[in-house]
Amino acid sequence: MSDLRRPQWAALLVVASTVSWRAGTYYSGGFDLVVAAKALLSVAAMVVAIRGVRADSSIRRGTRSFWMLGLYLAASLFGALAGGNIMASGVLALRLAILSVTVYFLLRTVAAELVFRCFVRACAGVAVVAAVTGVGTITGGRLQGGIPPLAPNELAFLCAITVIGLAWRLAHEMGSRRDIALLVVFIGIIWLTGSRTGLLALVAALAVLMVQMRRWPPAAFLAVVAAVPALFYAIVGAGLLTKFLDRGGSANVSTLSNRTVAWSAAANLYHTTWARAFGSGLSVKKIPVAGQWWNTQILDSSWVSALVQAGIVGMVIFGLWSVITIVGAAASARPERLLWTSVIVYLLLRSALESGLLDATPAFCFFFLISVVGERTSRLEPDRGRRVQLAPAGP
Repeated sequence: MSDLRRPQWAALLVVASTVSWRAGTYYSGGFDLVVAAKALLSVAAMVVAIRGVRADSSIRRGTRSFWMLGLYLAASLFGALAGGNIMASGVLALRLAILSVTVYFLLRTVAAELVFRCFVRACAGVAVVAAVTGVGTITGGRLQGGIPPLAPNELAFLCAITVIGLAWRLAHEMGSRRDIALLVVFIGIIWLTGSRTGLLALVAALAVLMVQMRRWPPAAFLAVVAAVPALFYAIVGAGLLTKFLDRGGSANVSTLSNRTVAWSAAANLYHTTWARAFGSGLSVKKIPVAGQWWNTQILDSSWVSALVQAGIVGMVIFGLWSVITIVGAAASARPERLLWTSVIVYLLLRSALESGLLDATPAFCFFFLISVVGERTSRLEPDRGRRVQLAPAGP
């Protein structure tokens, strides 16, 4: 397998193994055929990535990200041990470790921008298949994935990360008219999913990208100028944005689609010092809620999930890791700095209202990628990191 094909196959295997295969189902222990199949794909991706590293041409990368992940997983496993779900949480922790090793060795093989592009292509392919096969779900109000059965917010993530990649290419005159068409398509899919969190986080990420640009390419400038009247009409004339944001009513907006119910329950979930410090393990995805017509609820926030799964210790580690990653992304060389800062802003804003940033998801892969490339050791070899490049245009 060539050096150029290897990261593409590894990225596709990783994305395929981290998106949802069953709607609304979470692993809670025991043997599960779907989890086993995902694990095999993850291990296959890791093997492909490791076999691509050669002693005479490997790229040096830092290891700080592994330490941060290891500390977080250790905290969650301490909590799982006391909570009685060490086996289920251990399986999920192992999956995170496998994903991190895969991303790391891909970054040691080829340039970081190439690894990012391979992951974006895989996300874009899965998103298109899911959107086309799930087009019938629009009658229910929000577009969902068909095959695989992605939730609307999950589908929106795959599209948003693709949009950021396309926008970055266009901003540096590396894109084409095909990229512009793809940009419109993926933004349209995000709109059909009705993902308010995804859309607002994407807007903020694109704003971060644009304010850092020193010179606007003519195509990008004309696209922004053309978009202004369209956005004005959508906001003022047709009121499309207002209808989009008010989906479910004003009460639904004020409670962030009932997320605050679960967050309040999470803040008062643990009563022992050990549980407050270390949580109950990565397998805890739902918690009991009181005073509602439902009994349990998904946490819907990576930060609240960190508190429940890894306790105060895990939440502090997550916060410190996020700050370090932002600083590292901002210290990267141009033009990649614009890409890394935009993506990390999108990931962290989305993490406030969506779970999965520290779970076996595509979002974690992008977070870990940016964390590694932002380390000082990784930034010391920019020329070697660009030795292998892909010529074809695309996401």
